[in-house]
Amino acid sequence: MTAYYGLNVDSKTFYYVIKGKLNKRFYWPDDQQKDDAPTYKMGLVNADLKEIIPPEYDLIRNVGGTIDGFVEVEMNGKKGLYNLDGKNVVVVIYDQIIPLEDDANLALLRKDDNYFYLKKDSTVTDKIDGFKIADVFSKFKNYSDSYSLSENSSKNIMEYNERGNTTSLIIPPSYLVDLQIFPRIINFNNPLRTGRNDYEEEDRGSERMDIKYNGTQKDDKNWFMSTFYSIIDHYWDGRAGLYGKFEKKPVILIDKNQNKILSFTGESDISDDEGEESISNETTFCKENAIRAINDTLFEYKSALAVRLSLTNDDISEGSYYYYLHIVNGKLAALPNKRLFGCTKYVKMDDSYLNACYVIGDRKIDHVTTELLEYMKNEIYAPYGYKFKSDKWTTVFQYRFDRYEGAKNITVDDSLTEIEKYNINWINSKLNSLKQNTLAAQ
Repeated sequence: MTAYYGLNVDSKTFYYVIKGKLNKRFYWPDDQQKDDAPTYKMGLVNADLKEIIPPEYDLIRNVGGTIDGFVEVEMNGKKGLYNLDGKNVVVVIYDQIIPLEDDANLALLRKDDNYFYLKKDSTVTDKIDGFKIADVFSKFKNYSDSYSLSENSSKNIMEYNERGNTTSLIIPPSYLVDLQIFPRIINFNNPLRTGRNDYEEEDRGSERMDIKYNGTQKDDKNWFMSTFYSIIDHYWDGRAGLYGKFEKKPVILIDKNQNKILSFTGESDISDDEGEESISNETTFCKENAIRAINDTLFEYKSALAVRLSLTNDDISEGSYYYYLHIVNGKLAALPNKRLFGCTKYVKMDDSYLNACYVIGDRKIDHVTTELLEYMKNEIYAPYGYKFKSDKWTTVFQYRFDRYEGAKNITVDDSLTEIEKYNINWINSKLNSLKQNTLAAQ
C-alpha cells in the first residue's frame, strides 16, 4: 500500500493509504465511462501505521470534515461513518449523510426514500415516520452561513505525499457535493511547501473560496422553497493568467410535494470573452435570484449574470438571465439554451418579463427597453438561419449562433414553435404600444 495523503488532527497524524493505483475516476469522476471500474481502494492509518479504516473504500473524506470526530467513507455510492477508534459507527448503506446543527441529533441519514437520525450517542434511530425534509432543512450544517475556505481556515486539510505536488486539498462532505455547493476535490495553495517552478504555477490551486448565503425564497402556494448561494473561487495568482476569480450560483430547491431536495448550479458569466474577470455579488449592479414553477416538472431560475453582448447601439454588460430546469434522474438540469432571453423559447411570456435588471453602456435600468424587445424578437429568428433585412442585426448575431453566419433563409415560419410564434406576436404588441406612447408624448 502507498500513503497518498497525510494530515494532523489534534496533534495526531493520520495517513490515507491506497491499495492499487489511483486513476482518473478519483479526481475526475464525471469523465469515467460506464465500465471504468476503480483500480484502487482507500484506507486510513495512524502515525504508528495502525489501521483505523481498512483499505476497502472508494473514497475517504477529511477527518472531522463532515462531523467532528468521525470520518465519512464511501463505497459503490453508499456512505457511512467511522470514529477515530476504528469503529464503523454508521454502516455503509446510506445514500446521504447530512450533518445537523441540532441539540439531539448529529446527522440525518437517507436510505432510498426513508430517513433516520444519527443520535448524539452514535446510535441510529428507526425509520422516521411522516418525515418532512422541509422541516429539517434549516438545521443543515452551514445552511444560512457565509464563510471562506482556505488552507489556513479549513479544518484538517490534507497534504499530498509526493514531492512534485505542493498543493493541499480537501475532500468535502458528500452532502455539499451532492447539493453542488462544492466540487469533489478542492485544491488550495500550500504555504508550507515552496519551490514550484514558473511553469507549474497553473497547478497552485485556489487562494480561497468564498461561500455566500443569498437568502431563502418561499413559494406563495407553499409547494416548494428555494435557497440561493454564490461560490466565488479565487484562483492563486490569476490561474493560467486568464482570470482571478470565478463564480458559480447554486440554488437548492425543496419539493414539498415529493419530499425531495434538488439542486442546480448556474454560472455567473455567459459571455465568450476570455480574460475577463467574472462578476460577483460583490461587484455586480444587478442582484437577482428568483425561482418559480412553470408546472410540476419545469422551473424557471432567474439570475443576474455577466453578459457582454452587443446590441445595435450599445453593449449589455450585465443582465437578467433565465434558466429552465427540469428533473433528470432526481436532479435539476438545465434545458439547452444559447439565447440571452431563454424565456422566448420555453414559456409564453407576459408583462412580468418586462421587469428585469440590465446594465447597458454605463446605465443601469430596471425594465426591458424598445431595443431589448427588438433584440429579444430577432433572437428567436437568428438560430434558424434567418436572413435579416437590416445589416445591423446581421452584425449583432453573426457570432452568436452556429447556424446564423451566412444565413440565407428568407422565412423560418415553418421552423418556429407554437411558443415562439406566440412570443413574437406578444413582443410585436409591446413594441407597437411603446411606439404609440412615444408618438403621443411628442
